[in-house]
Amino acid sequence: MTIPILCPIESSAQALRGPSGSVYLNAAACVAKGGRSPQLCGNAEKNAAAEFEEKAPRFETRAACERALRQPCALGYNGRGAWEGHRHGIYFTPRQDGFRIIESSGRDATVTPVAGSLAFQPRSATRLEVSISPQASRYWNWANRAAGPAGDFGVSSPDSPKGVIPPPPAVDPNFDCAAVLEPSARASAATACVLAPARRR
Repeated sequence: MTIPILCPIESSAQALRGPSGSVYLNAAACVAKGGRSPQLCGNAEKNAAAEFEEKAPRFETRAACERALRQPCALGYNGRGAWEGHRHGIYFTPRQDGFRIIESSGRDATVTPVAGSLAFQPRSATRLEVSISPQASRYWNWANRAAGPAGDFGVSSPDSPKGVIPPPPAVDPNFDCAAVLEPSARASAATACVLAPARRR
């Protein structure tokens, strides 16, 4: 599962446009602050996570990710094995900062992941849609993004959906993944986080 922001980078994919919606960090916040049902919020959270997992770009190093997206990137790990060209299944990706629920009159509510200026295709928020395309890897390579079909993924335009983005989740100070997982010139990345030394109070 990816732990997980994009930028004004050129892409042939069309930006997603639509009415503004409500942004939540997780399903619990959706229920507590949005007054929506636990079932709808749970579906929205899971469906947004699946859309992000399927279409968010992936990079071999943090530097490459931040250079392309011009924002902080997070570490991800694919437990099923590595994506092509990456032996350990470790990668860097933009951070998902929650999900946006959009409700339009006469239509079912839809949800999209929130990740900075990156735009995703909406999924239903009323029913579970967590499938990930077997062709998902074609979205992961940012350099080849222009070859993908228009409208699947892109960079948001100024008039795209807006809303207050919740603050990122707290970082556990006891773990330092970036220090050990960033590959060096002579060695490949390690496959686990390092427990940081205990801090004295």
